[in-house]
Amino acid sequence: MKKTILLITTLFIVNFGFSQSQVIFNKTETKSVVMRYTQGQTTILNQMIQKMAKGNNVNVNTINITYNYNQTLKILKRGDKLNFLAELSKYNFPGKVSYRNFSVADYFIPNTVSFKLKWFKGNALLNTYNFNKVAMGEGSEVLIADMTVTDTINGRNYKLTLNNNVFDFTQNGKKGFDTYTSYIDEYYKENTAARSQLNRINNINPSKEYLSHIDDLNKLFEYRDLSANTLNYALNIQKKAFYKKLPLKKHDPKALVSKIRKIDSKSKLLNRNCNDLIKNLDKVYFDRGMEMMVRNNPSEADRFFHKSIEINQNYVPSHLQIAKIQYNRGYVDKALNKIFKIKNLQTDPLTKTALLDFAEGMYKDFILEAGDFNSRKDFDGALAALDRAASICRDFAQIMCRNSMDIEYSRAIQGKYFVILSDVDMQIAKGRLQEAERIVNIAGSYRQKNITYIPDNRDIAARINNIYFGYIDHGNNFNKQKYFNKALIEFNEAERICNGYQEINCTVELTQGRSNSWYGIYDGLLYSAQNNKNSKNYAQADKDISDAIAYRVQYSLNKGAKEDALLISIKQGLYDNLVSTGLKFNTSGNFSNALSNYNQAKTISEQFAIRANSRLSSYISASAKSLVLKKAQDGEYAVSSNNLTKARSLFNEIRDLQSNYNLSGDTQVTTAVNNLKDKIFKQECINAQNNFDRLYADGVAKANSKNFIDADNLLNDALNEAQKFSQCMIDTRAVNNKKSEIAPAVNFQLKINEIDNLILRNNFYKALNLYEGAYSYYNSAKISSFGLSCDNIFDFVQKKRSEFVNYAAGYFTGKNEFEKALLSIKTLKQRNFKVKNTKNVQVELGTKMAIRDYQANPSADYYSNIARYTDGDKYFKYFMKAYKKKWKKLD
Repeated sequence: MKKTILLITTLFIVNFGFSQSQVIFNKTETKSVVMRYTQGQTTILNQMIQKMAKGNNVNVNTINITYNYNQTLKILKRGDKLNFLAELSKYNFPGKVSYRNFSVADYFIPNTVSFKLKWFKGNALLNTYNFNKVAMGEGSEVLIADMTVTDTINGRNYKLTLNNNVFDFTQNGKKGFDTYTSYIDEYYKENTAARSQLNRINNINPSKEYLSHIDDLNKLFEYRDLSANTLNYALNIQKKAFYKKLPLKKHDPKALVSKIRKIDSKSKLLNRNCNDLIKNLDKVYFDRGMEMMVRNNPSEADRFFHKSIEINQNYVPSHLQIAKIQYNRGYVDKALNKIFKIKNLQTDPLTKTALLDFAEGMYKDFILEAGDFNSRKDFDGALAALDRAASICRDFAQIMCRNSMDIEYSRAIQGKYFVILSDVDMQIAKGRLQEAERIVNIAGSYRQKNITYIPDNRDIAARINNIYFGYIDHGNNFNKQKYFNKALIEFNEAERICNGYQEINCTVELTQGRSNSWYGIYDGLLYSAQNNKNSKNYAQADKDISDAIAYRVQYSLNKGAKEDALLISIKQGLYDNLVSTGLKFNTSGNFSNALSNYNQAKTISEQFAIRANSRLSSYISASAKSLVLKKAQDGEYAVSSNNLTKARSLFNEIRDLQSNYNLSGDTQVTTAVNNLKDKIFKQECINAQNNFDRLYADGVAKANSKNFIDADNLLNDALNEAQKFSQCMIDTRAVNNKKSEIAPAVNFQLKINEIDNLILRNNFYKALNLYEGAYSYYNSAKISSFGLSCDNIFDFVQKKRSEFVNYAAGYFTGKNEFEKALLSIKTLKQRNFKVKNTKNVQVELGTKMAIRDYQANPSADYYSNIARYTDGDKYFKYFMKAYKKKWKKLD
């Protein structure tokens, strides 16, 4: 800054000194430069001419731009100093220089000039001065050379010449040209758009008279939005740069300004009129609807009235007209709902009176309609009409409910009641008792709902009584046909009726009929048991007699005279059959089924007074022994196939059979059982030894593959197997020796696993402390001899997840291992770890390193230190700030 001020001051002094100088040379002459396209070059001028030719739709070679200017050369003398001046002025273009009908001449005034300034004494050349790319500036007079020399020869006839003028353009100059021509391009583009916008707005008549009578009044919203868009378009155009930068007030070849003004004016008028009509659109639609009603076009009128309430949901006149149209079309309920909806809406007195007149007219119509329905016995129709009438006189305080309505209600309700009861009678006559009951319940509910008009319950009670006896009759008929189960269903229904309806009581006919059904079912079971016994189907006969007894007990019936004798004869036949079948099973070697049959027969003989077979006990013992010997043989087969689970199961079954059938003293059985037991034990020891050997071999293999923890677990499993079968005396010395051999490696791997688990649980502090111990143990216990490796703590940390690396950076900082901490942060940066999570570590590290470096060299440049540590990486922003802050505090 000081040098700049000095230079300006020096120039001022020199110029001031020459302000009193003598002019010894002064020459002005007019010059011309012709600018045209040069083939094969990529100069800035060529690019400008190319764009100009393209915009004007001409060939580049047809463009010649002549540029005239005045050139003035002066020599001023003061003492022994000469001041040389060269000035260019009065630029002009004799021809038309335009782009798409806009002048761009100013952009073809060159930006720089290069030349040679020659100093003569007479015709003798004293010196030549070269000037390269001197800026032309933007004024009408440009000083392109101003220099001072020392006059050592004190001459008088000095002169200057300016030769080899080379004019050129800069990128900034081209940028100005490109910007201006883009404004021109945008002008023509927007002119097309403006013409389109003007045509759109011109196609709409903006007068209120026209707008209020268009066929589709929804168009008003479209026109309003269109006018808002075109108005906004006009405003936006006027804000654009091209509109302000181009000289459109003086030169507007496409009359764009006029178009924009017309768009603005017409859009404002259309927008204002549309908004005025839209504010009262409910009334406009209503008036159009009334016009349609006058023309007897209710469909079109209805459409306009609905449009009206779309605009204003509370516009009562339109609601009322819609209700009238609905009523006239036969949509009575819709009309009724409509008048109730609009009754409490705010409206003018005239419309309110019209609403009451319409409601009262509807009320009278409904009363007349109800009378007509009653006369035709259409009681539902009458009730519907009366309910509508009642809703009107009860909801409109000004309309009184008349006595004629109550008279018609009484006729309709009682008429409908007796129609329902007639339907009950018809269903009873057809035997459809469930349907009759369903309808009688409907009649009861209907009577209860209308008890004022139907106070007497006798008609309902009579129908229920008829239904009850209908079920009794059905049950008696089924009893006569011996369909006793079906009869019971009917009697149960009769019982449900007499217990469920207070109008009637249960009768003796029900009791007698149901008793007849029970005895019929009981006798039928005894009869079936007798038939099955006669057919020697003793199993089914036994089931039938059991069912008969259970049924008799359930319903407290009198025992039949033949029941006891029939029961004993059936049990005798069943017993004999079981013994006979047992002998057959025993002969065929099916000892299990033989025993089952014998045992069932034994149970029968113990429960009933039948003739028992004196040899049954010997049959049972013989079959039981044969079954034991067979199971012992099957057990030995299972042992031979090494299926000890099955063998043990069979052995337990044999022990149970021995106990249950008193076979413990049988020598043959005892021998077979002991042989099976010995073989199971021997095979168990063989299996245990095989499992032990396999586990040992697997453990050694795991140790050889350096998986010492799994190896130790397998060796422990081998020892457990030996302990489990201690009676087999398995030798465990090799396993114990192997466990002792690999114990240090197992211990080391357990430590590493614990450390990894601590890292997973984010217990970083304990993990680092344990790793230091593990690393020390690795070296002291010579774990490398087992083929295992162990990284130093820094390398170990760098391989773990980023949160652990971040914690370790703080750990290294706390131990003043700053380089490791710094490298850890660089690792986090490479992993794209969020820098905000490293803030605390960076601040602590930056503070401590600043203290260390300052104590080592207080005169050092802390900026250089920071740059060396961080390479200027913004990831270390917290470190940089902390380092700088601490250094300044120490300084």
